[in-house]
Amino acid sequence: MCANPLDDYFAFGGVSPGFRWDCTALWRGYVGLWEIQNDRLYLLELNATLEDGSAASLATVFPDFPE
Repeated sequence: MCANPLDDYFAFGGVSPGFRWDCTALWRGYVGLWEIQNDRLYLLELNATLEDGSAASLATVFPDFPE
């Protein structure tokens, strides 16, 4: 399994919203809650701050995919 599944999404055309990180313990800039269902990986929740200081959400990362 990938250590950073969102990195693959961004590499294949998803646009990274630019997460802000304040310490090296959270260098990827987000914490995600993931679940495996029927051999698929789903991101259920995203806790992150954008570079402008606003809160990120699943809609921020996946604007074309309604929940």
